[in-house]
Amino acid sequence: RDLEIHQNTTAIEIRIHEDCVIHAPTHAEIKVQEVGGSASISGGFAGLELTNIGGSLVLVESNGATAHNIGGSSKLSSCKGTFKFDNIGGSLKAVGLTGTVSVMNVGGHIKVDGLAAQGHLLAGGSVKARLAESVQDLEITAGGHIKLVYPSGVGFVVHANSGANRVKLHSAEAEKSLSGGSVQTTIGTGGPTLRLRAGGAVVLMEAGQEGEDFKEEIQPEIEWVSDTEPRIR
Repeated sequence: RDLEIHQNTTAIEIRIHEDCVIHAPTHAEIKVQEVGGSASISGGFAGLELTNIGGSLVLVESNGATAHNIGGSSKLSSCKGTFKFDNIGGSLKAVGLTGTVSVMNVGGHIKVDGLAAQGHLLAGGSVKARLAESVQDLEITAGGHIKLVYPSGVGFVVHANSGANRVKLHSAEAEKSLSGGSVQTTIGTGGPTLRLRAGGAVVLMEAGQEGEDFKEEIQPEIEWVSDTEPRIR
């Protein structure tokens, strides 16, 4: 059978062996336990739990989610709330992300435009992010480079470790390279703590100093994983 539907007093369980599109009310709690291919979900569902997605994952206007074991890449657009992701085989790209974010074990790169919350990012590749003014304490570990753009007028306490022995600060007043692979410094009058560990270089840039190439790269285009509409909406 290609479609099985089981219903009790609190839940509806759907099993399907082909591609499908599901419409659900926004107050529904969505739990996706296994998808052989990719999944795309649009809408601010009350609870969103995803496990074992064989392909890629796209979330649009989500109000928080937990996701485990994504075989491909993950893309988020205009999402808010609490996000806990782990074991992403590809890369993670996010535009307009606000809320608390914790991303562990990303095989590829992480690119985030609007990183605003306390959390931990762990990537096998590089991490590039634009920090929002409301950013809190943040810890980032990357196998490659770490490049962050911070808002003008916002202070930080920075603990940076670079495997390439390169830590650079670009502000509107000056550009400086800090010697050594392990650096502690303060931007402005201090504030939230940024703990940065990179296999490559660590670069922090004040907004306006990042250049056009970085601006284009940090705003990844969010596309559906196929030519169809969102699969859950």
